[in-house]
Amino acid sequence: MIKFGLSRCVSRIVTVTDLRMERILRRAGRPRADRRTHTIGNTRGVAGYLNGSNETVDAVRLKRRFS
Repeated sequence: MIKFGLSRCVSRIVTVTDLRMERILRRAGRPRADRRTHTIGNTRGVAGYLNGSNETVDAVRLKRRFS
């Protein structure tokens, strides 16, 4: 997702996920960003953004190698 954004000159990527998917993405190495939790019906979701930068891509790669 981050590399695709970079290829399109995007500097921030808005994301909306439920809390279960958020945990999976965090374990996969997605960096933390400004996020806010919302409840819609029975589902708790997280809305936020990722910075689209080469540094973010490098951080994800390092996390995946050493976890």
